[in-house]
Amino acid sequence: MSKLTNYHHKNICNVCGTQFKAIRSDKLYCSRACQMIAYRKRKDNIDIGNIDKVVKQVEKDIKKLNEIVKAIPKKYKRVHTVGMFFRNVEVD
Repeated sequence: MSKLTNYHHKNICNVCGTQFKAIRSDKLYCSRACQMIAYRKRKDNIDIGNIDKVVKQVEKDIKKLNEIVKAIPKKYKRVHTVGMFFRNVEVD
C-alpha cells in the first residue's frame, strides 16, 4: 500500500458542511450525492443556502397553478397524457 493512500486531509463539504477525510487536498464534497447537488446548483443557479426561499416560491407557484386549474371550465378538466405531452379531452 502506498504511503500516499494513508495520508488524509480533513476537509469540510461545500454542500452539507460535513467534515470528511480525503486523499486529495482539493476535494470539495464528501460524497457523490453532494457533488451532484453542487452541480445542479451551478446548472440551475440556485443558492443552496436559500433553499427555503426556493421552496416557498415553488409553493406559491403551485397555489397559482391550482387557482388557474379551478378557473378552467369543468368540461376541459379531464387531461390525458400522451407520452410526455398533455392534451385536453372534452368531457360530455
